[in-house]
Amino acid sequence: MYSTAIKFALQIVLSIFFLYYVFSNVEVGKVKELILSIDPYTLLLSAFIVFMGTVVIQSAQIYLTLVEKNKYDYYSLCKINIIIMFYSFWLPTILVAGIRWVRYKALLNTPGLAIRLIGFHKLIQIIISLLGFLVAGFFIKDNLPVILKNSLAVGLVAFIILSVYFIFFLSKSFLSFFKGPRFVNGLKDKSDNVNWFLLRIYRVFSFLSEFKDLHLKDKILVLLLAVAQHGCIVLSAYLVLLGFDSNAPFWPVLFCRSMLVILFIFPLSLSGVGLREYIYFIILPIYGVDPANAASAAFCMLGIQLLMASIGGLVDLFNYRKC
Repeated sequence: MYSTAIKFALQIVLSIFFLYYVFSNVEVGKVKELILSIDPYTLLLSAFIVFMGTVVIQSAQIYLTLVEKNKYDYYSLCKINIIIMFYSFWLPTILVAGIRWVRYKALLNTPGLAIRLIGFHKLIQIIISLLGFLVAGFFIKDNLPVILKNSLAVGLVAFIILSVYFIFFLSKSFLSFFKGPRFVNGLKDKSDNVNWFLLRIYRVFSFLSEFKDLHLKDKILVLLLAVAQHGCIVLSAYLVLLGFDSNAPFWPVLFCRSMLVILFIFPLSLSGVGLREYIYFIILPIYGVDPANAASAAFCMLGIQLLMASIGGLVDLFNYRKC
């Protein structure tokens, strides 16, 4: 708990630092004018797209992942995902993961399955985000700072490793080796250190093993929905930026949003506050976007995130009062 408090404090400090950097290098008055001048329907449409991606589509992904779908309620999954948006805005990542596990466990009545669902969909999200990051990086690499150019190589390696792992654990023949008697009996003939290592390999490749039993159609739909979810995240951000700059380029937005999804996995700042604004502010102007427009778009996305969190909080409060 003590270490969690320290990490939480560090996230707050980093959020303040990122925001301070943006506010110190942009005309605050101009940003305020721009935000007040944007078409509210653009913001509402963007908020709706965010809701579709993070609640409706994500819940459909989870539902399709369940082998025995008739036992569970899709609407309940939607409710959990909108409620999680409230906690993810205010709490450290590790606590949010715990809350998500508790909610899924209560719905599924299987603690292990709840953990595996979270891991399964997080893995898909990372792979799709890396793909978006690499594709966008290919089109804008000429003007990227050196550190970001180098990050493309790291991203490519990570994408290959995770993609191979994803294909392997969905492969029945591959998993049958790790679950077969030859592998299990072979552990008895190894030293303690080798046993420890092999058992860790077994757990890594088998903790999501039941998903291999999904129908091929469901596997394809889950992947397509993952792409659609990421598309919603990118499209919502691009629509907001177009509200400030009708000539805004698309590829830098895809690059920024994909990179942010990956960075949000690591709790660098509190709910991504400050980090998103910083990334927008340093990258988008390289491709012709006015810094004030970039900052305004980032703050509008923060407002949409807060709106989604507020809706999630109200839904959870309503549930609590019903109980």
